[in-house]
Amino acid sequence: MLLPYEIGAGYYYDLRIIPLLVSFLYGGPWAGLTTTVVFILFRAYIGGEGFWVSLVIVLPVLLIGYLCTSAFSRSHRGKRIAAGVALSMTHSAVFAFIYSLYHPGPYTLTQLQKYGTIALIQAGSAALVFYLIEEMLRNHALRLKFWQAEKTKVVNQLAASVSHEVRNPLTVTAGFLQLLKQHDLPAEKRDLYIQVALDELKKAEGIVSDYLSLTHAKTTVNQTLDLRKEAEACLTLLGPFAKLNGVQMISYIAAEGIYIRGNEQKLRQCLINVMKNGIEAMPHGGKLVIDLAPGKHSREVVITITDTGIGMDEEQIKHLGSPFYAHAGKGTGLGLMVAYSIIDAMEGSVFVDSTVGEGTTFAITFPIVKDKPRFPLYPRRSHSPLAAPRKLRRMMELKRTPDRS
Repeated sequence: MLLPYEIGAGYYYDLRIIPLLVSFLYGGPWAGLTTTVVFILFRAYIGGEGFWVSLVIVLPVLLIGYLCTSAFSRSHRGKRIAAGVALSMTHSAVFAFIYSLYHPGPYTLTQLQKYGTIALIQAGSAALVFYLIEEMLRNHALRLKFWQAEKTKVVNQLAASVSHEVRNPLTVTAGFLQLLKQHDLPAEKRDLYIQVALDELKKAEGIVSDYLSLTHAKTTVNQTLDLRKEAEACLTLLGPFAKLNGVQMISYIAAEGIYIRGNEQKLRQCLINVMKNGIEAMPHGGKLVIDLAPGKHSREVVITITDTGIGMDEEQIKHLGSPFYAHAGKGTGLGLMVAYSIIDAMEGSVFVDSTVGEGTTFAITFPIVKDKPRFPLYPRRSHSPLAAPRKLRRMMELKRTPDRS
């Protein structure tokens, strides 16, 4: 309305009818009435002889649009676009009729061509606007369907994973319990069968615990934690497991004064899951190196966990964090998924570098909450991606979001 086309003294022609129709047909009565009031006030401010004429022209068309709102919302997109164009052309026809009453002809061919061109421009603009709106609505609906399909897919996969992972140990347990029904079973075999059944039940319990950990991965970040002490505690807890698997654990975590925000229990669970994953990736033994180093920015710290295990290719790295994938061939893969979720809740990020047959490095970055951490001056170490960077085959960074649920 600020740049209208002046047909005659006090008579302005523009595309005002299009937003008015859109507000009624897509926004509903209240949105339409609000837009109409704004239009009337602004048109009164512009002034001119055609003010009252514009009301006579616009209001009947808007009334028709209001009455058609219910039918419009039930129609398919093609009919809605056609309805918008038809109402726009109705406005042009009413405008031409009213204008001819106040300014009777005769009209020259040039004037008729001018008025016809204006009407076609308005109809084309209405068609374009309604088409774009319908496209945006269709894309929005497709996104909603996609998200719903993804949620359904995840639920189905989780259900299938639980069923598959829990059924195996339960089947084994049921088989050994059947064997225990034999009356002439030696005591030694009876004890063995009972122990196997208990081990399988413990395995099933561990799988269920993994799924429960996944549902409670989001936690309130309300503690200031000494990252060095937390890493040392995790190393102590995993020491026996590493020795059992023939893995040597090497640590470079002498840095002091490194404090981050998080939950102690969840942070330890996260680090243990990643370290345990590295140990399981070395079935024939190897080295697991844990290192604390300054991050790319002064307010960040990076803890790297490097194994000399089987490594991963690009396709395997893409599946990291999936509840149905464990690159070491053990478990449900929920451990890393829980770890990623915890790191995300603590506003951290994860970078993965891996080479098949050489090993894998997880670089976990956390923001520091206290000043002046003191990092010891170690020699440059080839195991660290910070000291001897290789081209990352796949970078997986967890975005900072308020809620991932």
